[in-house]
Amino acid sequence: MNHGDRHSWPKAAVEVELTGALRRGTSRCDTWTLFFDGSVCTHGCGIGLVIISHRRTCFEFAYTIKPYATNNQAEYEAVLKGLQLLKEVEADTIEIMGDSLLVISQLAGEYECKNDTLMVYNEMCQELMTEFRLVTLKYVSREQNIEANDFAQGASGYKPMIKDVKVEIAAMTADDWRCDMHQYLNNTSQSASRKLRYKALKYTLLDDELYYRKIDGVLLKCLSADQAKVAIGEVQEGICGTHQSAHKMKWLLRRAEYFWPTMLEDCFRYYKGCQDCQKIGAIQRAPASAMNPIIKPWPFRGWEIDMIGMINPPSSKGHKFILVATDYFTKWVEAIPLKKVDSGDAIQFVQEHIIYRFGIPQTITTDQGSIFMSNEFV
Repeated sequence: MNHGDRHSWPKAAVEVELTGALRRGTSRCDTWTLFFDGSVCTHGCGIGLVIISHRRTCFEFAYTIKPYATNNQAEYEAVLKGLQLLKEVEADTIEIMGDSLLVISQLAGEYECKNDTLMVYNEMCQELMTEFRLVTLKYVSREQNIEANDFAQGASGYKPMIKDVKVEIAAMTADDWRCDMHQYLNNTSQSASRKLRYKALKYTLLDDELYYRKIDGVLLKCLSADQAKVAIGEVQEGICGTHQSAHKMKWLLRRAEYFWPTMLEDCFRYYKGCQDCQKIGAIQRAPASAMNPIIKPWPFRGWEIDMIGMINPPSSKGHKFILVATDYFTKWVEAIPLKKVDSGDAIQFVQEHIIYRFGIPQTITTDQGSIFMSNEFV
């Protein structure tokens, strides 16, 4: 798989072009630069390579790795593949740059490689490096290695390829979530589970395309997993992408009349993996801390009083307000209805429903309403 914004040619054509460029009277001492990166996610593993020739021509590659590998193995796979490509074009002096400090340091001999699997990769890379006249290893930041990182994440399925994406209509595979629904709607007379028959009421087929029917009758085109990745990438980072939140991304996708069952989960996963969103997104500056509930040591020591209303329409007896008191310890509630609001009613309520029944409380908490702040009540 090969993607690029400067050149997007098949691998064989790129190698012919690179070899031809080298043989047209160029010096064997000119430096070729290799940027590499590896990416591992739940969808798969991928590597990204950016090779800059001695004439400053840029060639970009993305490969999917099978079987599954760890992140460090993917980084070594990227270096190994890059060295093989540079050897094929007969590069003489090379400069290798990556954002994996572990891989760069192990290849340079600064770190000792103790992992058995990585040791095999290290020996293979070291053997290839001896075939070049001069090899320079350099650790760079993620920002300096952003292109190789994007290609690696695209190859692994972590994020879609935004550059030069060609959308093709592919045949529906057996693991496609639309497959069972599509087959049932094509032949509703066949036997199917009750759950599938119930879900089918919300779907319809138009020109052999599956659509989801909203409650207002609007039809949303159902996308496969691969199509969904491209759609999310265009909404978030495309020509009109503004790096929205996950909920806003889902709203925009549904507004564009697209649907798949895991829209919100996929939007959250993509949003959390977007570097720009993590850099410029809102940061919670207040430190997280546990809430401190107000707990009294024994019953009826502290009360909270509040007024509810005005209630409209009033009761049959003309009551428009409710005065409520709650004990902090037992959560016992005392309440009376009122036709009007004044401090006299509040004082009478405290005396008859709290003091006379439960004793004088230590604290009475209010919302500092006018009836609770009067001189009579205080």
